[in-house]
Order: sequence, then C-alpha cells, then structure tokens
Amino acid sequence: MADFAGDGRPGIFVANDNSRNLLLRNRGKGFQEIGVDAGVAYNGDGRNISGMGADFGDIDGDGRADIVMTGLKNETFDVFLNRGLTRGQVQFDDGSAETGLLNLSRPWSGWGCGLVDLDNDGWLDLFVAGGGLDTQDAQPNRVFQNHAGKFTDVSNEAGTGLALPGLHRGAVFADFDRDGSIDVAVSVINGPTELWWNRSAPERHWLQLRLTGRRSNRSAIGAVVRVKAGGREQVRTVTSSVGYASSSDLTVHFGLGEASRATVEIHWPSGFAQKLGEVAADQRLSVAEADTAS
Repeated sequence: MADFAGDGRPGIFVANDNSRNLLLRNRGKGFQEIGVDAGVAYNGDGRNISGMGADFGDIDGDGRADIVMTGLKNETFDVFLNRGLTRGQVQFDDGSAETGLLNLSRPWSGWGCGLVDLDNDGWLDLFVAGGGLDTQDAQPNRVFQNHAGKFTDVSNEAGTGLALPGLHRGAVFADFDRDGSIDVAVSVINGPTELWWNRSAPERHWLQLRLTGRRSNRSAIGAVVRVKAGGREQVRTVTSSVGYASSSDLTVHFGLGEASRATVEIHWPSGFAQKLGEVAADQRLSVAEADTAS
C-alpha cells in the first residue's frame, strides 16, 4: 500500500504469479483497477513473471512511490518507476534496466523483499529473500545497494553468513536492537528463522517515527511522512504490508546521511497536516496526531 497517485489516498499493488499485476487506485468511495493503463500489469516486454513479493518505495528520489516486484530466476525482477500524473492518470515506466536490477536479478529467485535504507544514506536499498521452488534450488539472500537510483549487488560483501543458501520466503524489517539501523528477519522452509543484525558502516545519521492516530486509525496506516535533510526530501508511507507473506514494523525510518537535523511534516489519513519543525537526528520519536492542523 502507498499513496502512489499523490492524492492523499493510499492504493494497492498486487503482484500476481504468472498473471497480470493489479493496481488499485483509491477513489475515496471504492477502488478502481488501473494496472494496464498505468503500465504495471506487465513488464516492459509485455510479459507476466512469477510475481512473488512486492514493495513500494521512492527508488529514484523524485518523491513518488515506485514499485519493485520479485520473481523466479531467469525472469528478472521488475521495477516500475512512478512518472506522476498525465491528464489525471497515474503513469509508470519499466525501470528494471534503468536501475540496473534487470541483469543483477536474472540468476535469482526472490520472494519476500523490502525497499529499506540499510546504510542510512537516504536512498532505499533492496533486500530480497532468495530461494527456489524446491530443495534442489536453495539460494542465498540478496542485498542490492541503491546509489542515487542505480542498484549494485553487494550481497557477497554484506556478511559471510548471508551467502548460505536456503528456501527463504518471508522477510520482515525493523530496528530490532534500536541502534538506528534496520535489521531483517527471514523465514526459511524446513529451517529456523534467520535474524540479520545490521552492522553497516560508516556511521550515518537517522530518524525514526512511530505514529499514533486519533482522528485517523490508531496505527496511522496510510499516513505520509515527509522529511527534509541535507538538501533532499524523503517521503515514506506508514504501512505494515511488505514483500511476501510478511508484516513489518509500523515505525517509519529515514537515513539522513551526514545531516544532523531534519524538518518533519506528517500528512495523516484524516486529512490533517502536522508540522514538527526541525528535530535532532539519531532519535526515535513517538508522535500522536494533533487535534487540529498545524
């Protein structure tokens, strides 16, 4: 779920296994399926893939929610870049080649996935739970680092244990040890759950927000948070839906790079906009929805 249309109403992307994908735009009094018109029903070649996991996130830094979708090996993962509205219609382009993920993903099967800032540089990286369909096709997890909209496969440098093959499926993202870096828990068929502690270096600044709705739903699902720091604006939507068969932490995480302060604005599902002003980095803030707009 994410506000991909920029109208304050979160919509839904559905990755389908060997069938066209669905994009449900929230019209306020119901949903309209617009996958074909929006350009996300099929990949750039007009094909279906075995869509497994999916996530929304601003991959290229333009403030709009893009889509990533995992599939099975030799299909390649898909990236759909959000180009905004054209005559009122949401438009996406296949960005798999533009972002580099087309060739990087070809050898791998992916299930759970998440667009998360693993190195706190302000760009959303991609973690993928890897594994084939049966015991003969165990695979390692993959980490794709985002460099200003271009992905690089850094899996082999991300930790020795990460290379262990398995039938990985779900992936959950949270700062489990509260050190300011996002960790990952991964489920494995016929094996114990893996918990990967994020020990990324060098040290960079970060900010986390846990929202509580009052007029809006208590979990604040659908709230849009905008953070300005270091000359850039980042946008996140509060949601627990991520990847494949998984539900992640509702805390919103921002990597701030070298910036030690940030300006925060929250757009609640109720329609209220709440400005927190400038806050210090490297802290976790609990924010309740204000009674009136600020």
